[in-house]
Amino acid sequence: MEKFSRPTIETRSDFYKPVEELRRKILDAIENKTEGINTERVERFFNSAGLSLTDYRLITRDQVPQVNDLMKDIYFEGEEKGYHITTLDIIFVLRNPTEEEINGPEYTEGILVHELAHGATEYAVRSDVMLEERIPIRFGSLTVPYFTKKHKELLRHNFRTGFAHQWTGSTYKGFFLEEGFAEMMRAQYMSQHMNSEVREKLARILEIPEEGVSTAFVGITIDEGGGNISIPAPLISFSTDGHPMIMESSLAASGLMTLCKKN
Repeated sequence: MEKFSRPTIETRSDFYKPVEELRRKILDAIENKTEGINTERVERFFNSAGLSLTDYRLITRDQVPQVNDLMKDIYFEGEEKGYHITTLDIIFVLRNPTEEEINGPEYTEGILVHELAHGATEYAVRSDVMLEERIPIRFGSLTVPYFTKKHKELLRHNFRTGFAHQWTGSTYKGFFLEEGFAEMMRAQYMSQHMNSEVREKLARILEIPEEGVSTAFVGITIDEGGGNISIPAPLISFSTDGHPMIMESSLAASGLMTLCKKN
């Protein structure tokens, strides 16, 4: 299957060579558990949108220790479903058999779409900020200078994140466009490929025809602080106890889709 070409991590300096070597080592070591997941359909979806594809691995819970060992870090400790490791440009999506049983394999495909959207940019640029202080930063098992007078171009950014605060040690700030875009792409994918049983269940709950689920918005109440917001129905899935649920980034998608609709 033909794919859009993707810029590789730059190797014109001694810094990028070990990063690329570590990236290849991780990709070669982690088995891609794609059985039952229509990855070809996901990739066609991205190709049709003119977006580049990032290397990804679908993993199961028993592979998490291997990922953490290779990355020398802790991932999937809580309820996380996927990561785009920006420094290495690798995506990990953790498969959950229970959630797939309830929502169909399309649920995991949607998570993959979300994470792939984070990596989908042909306009990634290297940071040109220069600080006097040498701050070490870890890329998996590799520790390198962060910013120095002698070496710039150490971080990869795209225009959707701008000056977002990603490494503050607290909550992420300034990721409205990035998270909104990723979740909006998931909404578009799920509107086309939602599991038929989930679509039927949502139609019953919303009391609308099944064909209307793809374009419907659902009003929900935000627990913290109150207020109402409309969420695209394709972003709703069902928890293990059968209740409808959304992800936090769905709120950003709702806002971005509203802005796009108005403009």
